[in-house]
Amino acid sequence: MSSHATLSVCTRCRPPGWTGPDAERPGAMLAHEMEAELERGALAHPIVFRRVHCMSQCLRPCVISLSDPARYAYVFGDLAPGLHAADVLRTIDLWLTEPEGYLTRPQRPASMRTGILGRVPPLDSSHDLVVSRRSFPAGPRSPTDRLGD
Repeated sequence: MSSHATLSVCTRCRPPGWTGPDAERPGAMLAHEMEAELERGALAHPIVFRRVHCMSQCLRPCVISLSDPARYAYVFGDLAPGLHAADVLRTIDLWLTEPEGYLTRPQRPASMRTGILGRVPPLDSSHDLVVSRRSFPAGPRSPTDRLGD
């Protein structure tokens, strides 16, 4: 069975005023650290690892995301190489064992509580957090729907 569970790490993350080389940015260092942990078999579950050039969370570096079509997607920031790799790995293990990957705040390690930037339910989720779902057919737009009028 192939896994679609994916860990993405932003390689461009850096604190304000960073002037060092790109290869030494904290995001790149975190990506290197996470990949090394995965290579040594730090997870009990399979996962895809991606280095992403930019994840547009510059005010909250360093940033990772967890995504899978059947699980909640998460984005976490305020992570640091050398400090949070174990927290990320614990969070991934929990995420992969919980139904739909839903994680409560108390379940997550402390750095993954304060650093959460977003949580999106899977498209077909039946979780209690999804309180409404509607589909709208395509149709002609009225002249009052146009922008700039």
